[in-house]
Amino acid sequence: MGDEEVIIDENGHTDDEYEVLVKALGAYNQGATKFNNSLSWSEILTDSKTMEDAKLVKAIRYGLDILKDIEKPHVVRTDHGIRLPLRTYIWKGGTYPANLTDENGNSDPKAGTEWCFEYGEEEWLAGGKIMGDDGKLRDKVFSDYQDVADFDVDQRVDCQ
Repeated sequence: MGDEEVIIDENGHTDDEYEVLVKALGAYNQGATKFNNSLSWSEILTDSKTMEDAKLVKAIRYGLDILKDIEKPHVVRTDHGIRLPLRTYIWKGGTYPANLTDENGNSDPKAGTEWCFEYGEEEWLAGGKIMGDDGKLRDKVFSDYQDVADFDVDQRVDCQ
């Protein structure tokens, strides 16, 4: 329970014991209906609508705080929470071009293989703002991390 890394494949992801627990802790704090059973924990973290629901955000942060002891500004605590590691999800992002070559012009071993990127609890908690297409600041969401990895190969990770 509480593994640091989970790979999400094309079949999606079903909540494991850890994810059920973090949802239960958040629901206990904010009411059982905050986490319906239609979305897995990883889907809740990646759904752009999540940030629009202040009570859901509070429930997520509460669950993570109990299990992870996430930092809160202006709060001094010692030995709070269970201190499990933040969970990272590995998401498939795309496929390297079949004709990919290295700097010497030789066929690159990654040619035609899938690449992945990371997005999990740490990225969700970091939040932040980003300039939207309309020129207005908006919350940074899952798809922004995918977009960065699409253009910056240094943000990609192996899919295994």
